[in-house]
Amino acid sequence: MAAFLYDLIYSLPMCLTTVLLGHAYLGFEETTPLLCVFTVIADILCVVLYHLKAREKALLCGTLAMLFLGTFVVGKGDIIRQNGRLFWVLLICAVCFALEKVAGRYRKVKIALAAAGFTLLIVLMVLGYKNNKAVFLLILFYLLAFSVEMVQAGWHKEGHTETKKHLVQMLPFLVPVFIVLALIRMPDKPYDWRFFRNLLRDARTGYELLVQTLFPDQGWDGDANMGFSDKGVINGRVQSDPYRVLTISSDADHDNRLYLGGKTFDTFDGREWVKTDDSDLDCKEFDRLETAAAVLRHDPDHMRDSIRNVRIHITYKGIRTKHVFAPPKSVPDMLVDPMLQTGGDWILRSSARAEYTVKYYRLNRDHPVFKELLEDSRELSTEDWERAVQTNQGLVREQYTADAYRKYRESIHDLYLQPVQLSDRAQAFLEKELDGAKSDAEKLSRIEKMLSGFKYTRTPGELPESVRTPGDFIDYLLFEKPEGFCTHYATAFVLLARSQGIPARYVQGYAVLTNIRNFEVQSDRAHAWPEAYLEGVGWIGYEPTPGYKRPVIWAVSTGGYAPVNPEIYAPGPEQEQERQEEVKEPEEDVLQKIRWKWILMPLLFGVIFLCLFLLGDHCYRKNRYRHMNDRDKILTLCKRNMKLLKRAGYRRRREETLTEFAQRNRERIPEELLRFVTIYERALYAEDTSCADDVKITEQLNRDCVRFVFSEIRRRIKAVFLKARGDKKTVYDIIE
Repeated sequence: MAAFLYDLIYSLPMCLTTVLLGHAYLGFEETTPLLCVFTVIADILCVVLYHLKAREKALLCGTLAMLFLGTFVVGKGDIIRQNGRLFWVLLICAVCFALEKVAGRYRKVKIALAAAGFTLLIVLMVLGYKNNKAVFLLILFYLLAFSVEMVQAGWHKEGHTETKKHLVQMLPFLVPVFIVLALIRMPDKPYDWRFFRNLLRDARTGYELLVQTLFPDQGWDGDANMGFSDKGVINGRVQSDPYRVLTISSDADHDNRLYLGGKTFDTFDGREWVKTDDSDLDCKEFDRLETAAAVLRHDPDHMRDSIRNVRIHITYKGIRTKHVFAPPKSVPDMLVDPMLQTGGDWILRSSARAEYTVKYYRLNRDHPVFKELLEDSRELSTEDWERAVQTNQGLVREQYTADAYRKYRESIHDLYLQPVQLSDRAQAFLEKELDGAKSDAEKLSRIEKMLSGFKYTRTPGELPESVRTPGDFIDYLLFEKPEGFCTHYATAFVLLARSQGIPARYVQGYAVLTNIRNFEVQSDRAHAWPEAYLEGVGWIGYEPTPGYKRPVIWAVSTGGYAPVNPEIYAPGPEQEQERQEEVKEPEEDVLQKIRWKWILMPLLFGVIFLCLFLLGDHCYRKNRYRHMNDRDKILTLCKRNMKLLKRAGYRRRREETLTEFAQRNRERIPEELLRFVTIYERALYAEDTSCADDVKITEQLNRDCVRFVFSEIRRRIKAVFLKARGDKKTVYDIIE
């Protein structure tokens, strides 16, 4: 029993910890009490099988196999398909138990397991793992048991020196500690380890800055796996080791998802984006003026219903790059030194640690007022443009004339409306999606919604060699493998928009999910998104990446908030109808719901196997007994008598002889029955072979012993029932 409990002390915490931490990889959405109970039963089964004898192992394994076979027959194989993940739990329990047996034999392995558990405990605490308190308690219990055993092993003791028994004897003291810890309420907010996190973050930031200073060719801009990249390669997977790269503060609220563009691309060859524009035209100011002109034309008295000015301050912390990250429709603040313009992007004069302030237009993107403005996109007149220029103070008006604006528009069509040749299949698919669209804005919204319904994955795999043109890329994403991450969907959006005659471009930078004014940007927030040019409105960003879109809306002066994408952010009409028409099923008899065949069939298979096994074992033992000599027959029968008496409560003490055992129980066991003890001793210690008469006598005494044991068991059962009824006198008489 001590060995059994010792194995459970170590194997059970290991099995439960492994299952609780890896339940998601095993196919379980959450950890349930049923999963924990199954794990405990599986581990106990492993320990029991290890300690049973060969005959008992065969009996238990066969019975379980027949129970499973009966369930399999009833379920017609569904049991494997629906509960196949439970077999992984069985495998985990078997592996953990085997590992613990190895650790019990080799002390270094046990020390290594304890060290691994301690390390895992620290890692979970630092990372703020709070999904399951049981994981922490199980690891702590394992370490506590290991510490107790190591202390016991280090003592110099006399007498009983076996450490396994000492650990089992300490179990009544360890379990209360475990229970007390389990009853202690965990705080809702875990300890944040802020000091250590800041220390590691600063060390990582310093290392990155040092590398980027010493090796500028291998710096930040060239590595997409570390965050932003100035290359537009369609990678096969996304890796990230997040740390702080930017700190941001502003004087007003942001959108729910703030986009910080760093570089725009205009040309796609089927596998990679490149930037061909190197002009110094102030595209960002032209874009802001065009949007302002559209708002003034649409509703000049309520400009703040559509756009608002926000000032934002950005500081580089963990990167060295010449690219400037800023929201769409930004211009440098007048207090900041001017930046260089190249192809519509800002470039710093050096890759030193940057700090700058910009102001940008925040758009009421999802309000019906702004959507009407987008639907009404058309070419601006000279009067519309000049009015927008006059309302923006501080501009050198000679640089932003109507003629300069027309040249700016022509450059947009030349760069960002490159022809895209779609296949017949893709063209038919797109025409079906855009059927009935009345404006460019509606077409872009439909393309965005269509792509956002695809599958998002960080590991879509590399593009096949067959993808060589933009049309090949569209066919691959739409029909062969409709999954990917932001670069795939931003690219597809740009190509599909261009195929409809709408200028579009590909942007890389950061997308931060926040609405607070002061925050930090981590490197894993790197993102790619498309922007489309609507005539007379300017560049408008879209979000086709599945799961990334967030609503941007605020109250207007002419009314309150409007619902945003009700089919996404609110229950749809079909869901609402299903909820209203939901009817409770009539209550049925519980016994009628029980699927009796799922219970009776496995039990029937188990009983049949048990009967066949016992019958076969009886025949085997009988045949074996028949071929024994007289002495072996006597020894076999006498050992059987001792086992029977032991089950009846007459246990032989470790230090006493057979004769002393008979004398101690002479008053409780019939003297005639104890005659087998004399025959047993003579067969054990006599040199001459026992005679056939002793065999016959022993066989008769064995039958008498069976009857005596059954009578003792009946007497004790009757005494228990009488005790339950309170008839103490009768119980006393029966026992005496």
